[in-house]
Amino acid sequence: MDRTGLDEMPVVIVLVVVNACLAVGFGWPLAKPLAQAAHRPRSVGWWRVLLLGIYLLECAAFSASMGTNVFGVFLAAVWGLLLGHVVRSSSAGVAGLGLKVGLYSSLPAISFLSILPMLMAGHWPILSSEAGRRFGIPAFVPWPASTLLGFFLAVSLSALILKTCLTVGVALLWVSRSKRPSP
Repeated sequence: MDRTGLDEMPVVIVLVVVNACLAVGFGWPLAKPLAQAAHRPRSVGWWRVLLLGIYLLECAAFSASMGTNVFGVFLAAVWGLLLGHVVRSSSAGVAGLGLKVGLYSSLPAISFLSILPMLMAGHWPILSSEAGRRFGIPAFVPWPASTLLGFFLAVSLSALILKTCLTVGVALLWVSRSKRPSP
């Protein structure tokens, strides 16, 4: 048990299972539209492996940034550049795929929400700032983000919004710049 009173092993197991389900459940169907839109033909299996690698990298980035989205935001720009470079279709097609890739790359941060029911089962007051500090949320974080529910939602939703917008924006910018005639 750690200082929160939670046994770490069940938390780790839940996170691994949830992330495995999210990676396969969302990556499997996403591979086909990416394979169809790419200007260089690759098999759907190749895209599935690539998406799994992206997911694992996003998980590592989320863990390395200690539950924040610092490294994940950088990766969102990278995914946008790669998507804009690999997919040569209309801006609407790139925007749609960028939205899907951005949402997919946000899933590791969203999986963080799977810890919240475990805390609730352990009778943690999820709307208490004191419980948030006991869990490890810094004291300078203002209410409502200092509560467990607020912190978990802030981390997950900020990843979803920031990373999706950044991935789509960079991909569209890359595609629009590549369509310009060279001087």
